[in-house]
Formats: sequence, structure tokens, C-alpha cells
Amino acid sequence: MKNKQSEVSLPSHDLSDEEKVAADKALKVRRFKRLNEMGEASRIYAELLRLKYEIAAYLELGIFDPNYSFGNYLKKYLQIFGLKRRKLAEDISIHETKLSRIVNDKENPGLAIMYRLEEHSNSVIKASIWWNLVTRKVENDIKSNTRERKAQSLKVKNKFRYEGGSL
Repeated sequence: MKNKQSEVSLPSHDLSDEEKVAADKALKVRRFKRLNEMGEASRIYAELLRLKYEIAAYLELGIFDPNYSFGNYLKKYLQIFGLKRRKLAEDISIHETKLSRIVNDKENPGLAIMYRLEEHSNSVIKASIWWNLVTRKVENDIKSNTRERKAQSLKVKNKFRYEGGSL
């Protein structure tokens, strides 16, 4: 039996279990009917908003997870519009190979691409949101790439020394 206190924010519906199942089913049917009646532009807008809030929720976690990379979100973006990579590359005026490298997280996009994606989505997803995904990955790379850090350290001359102890 559920604790009534755990459902404080939920309104009481006073339905039996069978009535609740029937009501949930009717609601589901109604939602799918409305989705089917929705125009293509409205569907895309709703999906773009969903993607925007999904990205924002991930960014609020303050962690890096490769499953939530810029490339993975760009794949979802392509799906929302039903576009092939070639068409999006054409739409935002970049080479298809460059877009493929970005989608596969082999290359980080620059600010110009962020602005173009913002424009492509008619400002539903702002450039700053896309950029925050990229910086989350770059920050993680900086923290975890000890091999590159050591390689670059060998190229530094006249390193600062502190006489008062260790830093």
C-alpha cells in the first residue's frame, strides 16, 4: 500500500483501479489522436522544445557523459527534421564530411556552426545551448587527457618555480 503522504502533490481521483486504467487508456488514445492531428510544423516545434529541455536538464547536472554529447544531440536534431546529414550540411553551408565528423564526435564544431544551428531551428535552440554541450566535452578532455598534458609540458621552458613550498 502506498503512503498517502508520498502523493501529496497529486490530486485525489477517487477512481477504482479498473476505472483508473480505463481513464489512463482513454487519455493515451486522446493524446495520440491530437499528435496525429498536429501539423508537421507544430510537431517539429514540439520536438525541438523537448530536445531543448532535454539538453538543458543534462547541462544542469554539471557532469560529462559521452552518451549526451553534441554529436548525439545533433543526431536527434536530424531525426526531428527527418533530414539526412547531406541535407543539413547543405542547409547550414558546411561540407558534408565536416558535419559527419561533428556528428560522430571526431571534431568539435566552432561558434559559426552554433549560430547556424540556432538560425536553422528559428532560434528555438539557441547557440549558447549548443555551445555549452561542446564546452562540457572540452572541459572533460582538459581534465582527463594526461598524455597530451605531459606532451605539452615538455615544450614549456622557464617554468615558474615557487620557493615557499609546493603549490
